[in-house]
Amino acid sequence: SEKGLYNTLNYKELGLTSPEDLFDITTFTHNPRPFFKFAHTLYPGTIKPSPSHAFLSYLDAHNKLLRVYTQNIDTLEQSAGVRSEKVVYAHGSLKDATCCKCKKRYMAGDIEEDVREGRVPLCTRVRNKRKVVAKSSSAKSGCTANDAKKKISITITTPVERRRSSRRKKSTNSPNYNDDDSRNATGVDYEYEASLEASMKQRGLCCGVIKPNITFFGEKLGNEVGRRLEQDYAK
Repeated sequence: SEKGLYNTLNYKELGLTSPEDLFDITTFTHNPRPFFKFAHTLYPGTIKPSPSHAFLSYLDAHNKLLRVYTQNIDTLEQSAGVRSEKVVYAHGSLKDATCCKCKKRYMAGDIEEDVREGRVPLCTRVRNKRKVVAKSSSAKSGCTANDAKKKISITITTPVERRRSSRRKKSTNSPNYNDDDSRNATGVDYEYEASLEASMKQRGLCCGVIKPNITFFGEKLGNEVGRRLEQDYAK
């Protein structure tokens, strides 16, 4: 629509080459910064439910609602009061997220502070035997793993990772985030970020990017829609 997301998105300000890149999995994997600079505008609690959402809630409250199938990811149905088991998110939703590296699950509230501030949330799961060292260091410094996470302003791509990434096959929609223009657009200092991530890794933390459980372009859709349709068809 004329006022739809892709027609109103200032994608160049985010360092993207097209609006569709915002939800492109290749772009996100290469550099998740643009997505998280924008994500706060869609995050649960930011947008108020509409009268249509209120009507769905009314139907649910009076046991007149079989199911809501939606392509939206903003969870406004649940914000309006529709029971979670009544909603099927065809493209996933922002209500939870998963670490891209270790697959640890997070709820929306766990990463809300980072998302609201436009930062890329990083996984704080202790990944190896350095857990003891991390605890010892935290006790001495008075800094917990969560405190360390809060100091991370945004995720990083180290020089080695950038070189590896540049050798990977990229989609035609994937812009080069390593040039000066995109670096200025996203306001990123790679050397500063690298030192922050290194500090987290020294504490034995995973540091993987926490990705909301939504389906990006280039990802396979889940089987939730088909499974629910089969159940509902007989009702």
